[in-house]
Amino acid sequence: MKPVRIGSVGLSALPPRIAVPLAGPLPAHSLLRLRQLGGDLLELRLDLFPRPDDNYLLVEVRKIRAATRLPLIATIRSDAAHPWPGPETQREKLFLSLLPFVDAVDLELEATLTSRVARQARARGKTVILSYHNYHRTPPPAYLHLLLRRFRGQPGDILKIATRARKPAEVIRLLGFTREKPVPLITQAMGEWASVSRALAPLFGSRLSYAYFQKPTAPGQPGLRELKDLFSRLYPSFKH
Repeated sequence: MKPVRIGSVGLSALPPRIAVPLAGPLPAHSLLRLRQLGGDLLELRLDLFPRPDDNYLLVEVRKIRAATRLPLIATIRSDAAHPWPGPETQREKLFLSLLPFVDAVDLELEATLTSRVARQARARGKTVILSYHNYHRTPPPAYLHLLLRRFRGQPGDILKIATRARKPAEVIRLLGFTREKPVPLITQAMGEWASVSRALAPLFGSRLSYAYFQKPTAPGQPGLRELKDLFSRLYPSFKH
């Protein structure tokens, strides 16, 4: 399996890497603090920023780019839980305008804009995460393998699957799928069993974990300090 990087950070299952989602702008001193606490990458959740205005978002991304050396992932989520207020053409244009300032993009696996944005991103040397989110349940193994086949038909580098786990069996199902790791994967459970999933996912081959700095962006998402401390106890190779 080929190595995967986002900017300067190599993504292998071990040692674990932590991405920190940002739901709005942060001053330079907060970005420095975030890095000191153990954040390896920043996910810019631009769909959660205060204004869905292209010029505003581009200015804020450029400010963040100038203030930190951490690699940046641009995410503009549009699904039932986080509907984007504008048309898909606007979202696609915004993704493309951000490419010079970020190191990776996170695109929904089945969005209409995905293949076009992914090709442009890869042409510029950016890493492409193709993601699937299910806020209600963890699908059965057959559906997880269907997602894998769909991923292989797209120009992506990493498949990310985030699902709601309502019981331990669903965490085990997700970890078992991760262990097969036929392609680079990021997997994580949301909800009541999120912490268990995120603690064990690197051991099963997941390439990246997510933790919040100020407020969660997904159900059950752990805080950065909490996840860093957990990884420090569980994984001898984890150093920050």
